[in-house]
Amino acid sequence: MGRFWNDQDLNLLAELSGDMPWCKVPAMFNKAATVKRTECAMRRKAAQLGILRECTGQYVSPWQVALAIGCSHQRVLRWCESGKLPFVRYGNTGGHGRWIKRDDLADFARRNPELFGGMRESDLVQLLSNETLAEELAAMKLPRLKQATRVVCVESGFTWRTIAEAAKAAYVTKQRMRYVVRHGGVINGRHYRAVD
Repeated sequence: MGRFWNDQDLNLLAELSGDMPWCKVPAMFNKAATVKRTECAMRRKAAQLGILRECTGQYVSPWQVALAIGCSHQRVLRWCESGKLPFVRYGNTGGHGRWIKRDDLADFARRNPELFGGMRESDLVQLLSNETLAEELAAMKLPRLKQATRVVCVESGFTWRTIAEAAKAAYVTKQRMRYVVRHGGVINGRHYRAVD
């Protein structure tokens, strides 16, 4: 039989779960709680009470950014890895260990407003936690971010609007064309690359 959860500990669990990445919650909880608990016990209690373990406070995941602005998760990770979008790493779970501070995301939005085009002001406020910036970005009335990657054949110079069109012309799958465009290689004796 487990130890009793008092109201103070329940409130602390709920507050921490929404404010920071889950991998930080157990250590922070045990520093401030009246009774020390295991991560498993905290996870079980959060599920039992319907507390979301997804971070909605000062951090946001690359998945949340990608979903909000309408691009791929890999694109957001590339921004992080190139240094354009600062991130912190908590835990050692691959891509899930990366977290972006909302302040850093707001700075990124100021430098790259075109990436946040087409979003409603209310969605921008939720994503950036900055009403002034959200109002400014929404007032710009920028078009929605387009996901299409233009592709050029190095040998012929012919350009396609999308990876799908290039793959169809080369008689290969989209996955194969996407791999060659990103990592290099040859398809039917020809090289392909993305057009910037």
